[in-house]
Amino acid sequence: MMAACAKPMPTSSPILMMRPALAHGQCLYSVEGRWLNDGELLATARKHDVETTIDADAKAPGPCFVMATRILEMAGTKRIGFISEPPPPR
Repeated sequence: MMAACAKPMPTSSPILMMRPALAHGQCLYSVEGRWLNDGELLATARKHDVETTIDADAKAPGPCFVMATRILEMAGTKRIGFISEPPPPR
């Protein structure tokens, strides 16, 4: 029998939800009802040893989405999920 490559995350782990946005040329991230800059997101993610989900639609700026992923990786986030919606029908 083969052993699993990675230990599964507990399903009861709380999820930190965030949404990236661009304001005045700066990436901001909505987390738990507060808007955070890059440094604040890093500090918050380091405090929460949880799964993080990034909620982004077509309006989410690509550079902020990529930066959010990078910041979460730097914070040691063990699992990053993505929620997106398909474009509207034409």
